[in-house]
Amino acid sequence: MVGEAATSLGDIDAVVSSAARPITPRPIEDIDVADLRGTFEAVVVEPFQLAQRVLPAMKRRRAGAFVFVTSAREKRPEPGYAVAASVRAATTAFA
Repeated sequence: MVGEAATSLGDIDAVVSSAARPITPRPIEDIDVADLRGTFEAVVVEPFQLAQRVLPAMKRRRAGAFVFVTSAREKRPEPGYAVAASVRAATTAFA
């Protein structure tokens, strides 16, 4: 889906990505690794792929902007939100 959107819209001047995934607070020992992987895919990998698709044209035009809406959770961690804090910190670092 990421590739289809990026190639069918023509020149893209700006991208705003605000990935969301349901968050269920849990202690680390109770987190299913499949949930971690799914959240990582939605919040880190998909915005990364979108940037890969759109960035080359932006570079050629020497114009464009990305905004990745994440969270302040990595700066203000809360018990039970290890997955949310980790993946949003990854997207923030990527941005």
